[in-house]
Amino acid sequence: MLQELFEKVAIHLLTQNKKSERFSYNDSQWICAYRGEENTKCAIGCLINDIDYIADFEGSSLNPCSKIWNYLENKNYTYLQIEFLRKLQHIHDMYKPENWKEMLVNVGIVHNLNITKIENFGNENQTNSSVILMF
Repeated sequence: MLQELFEKVAIHLLTQNKKSERFSYNDSQWICAYRGEENTKCAIGCLINDIDYIADFEGSSLNPCSKIWNYLENKNYTYLQIEFLRKLQHIHDMYKPENWKEMLVNVGIVHNLNITKIENFGNENQTNSSVILMF
């Protein structure tokens, strides 16, 4: 179900609030990674069981015939779900974390998903700073 997938990935990204990246010595730059520095995970990386993760996933895009695509198919993700995950992965890879919430909400709206949990993310820790003093 797309709703559950959407919420799981979106909440993961918003909680982590940091791109999952690793340094590529071949390219001499930081690149997105399914598993990155400081135990970070990208939109798809958070769906990979630790026991199933292999370094060969890294460096390959999510497309048919890739190892990561095959992994997701073997975990019974449908074609529709995998294509949806590509959109969430795009948000992780192409936007700064401070823009993720807005982008995730937009994807949710386009796919007619309930976006309430995403819109309200982070609000539950805010308290009313107004203090009423009773004398």
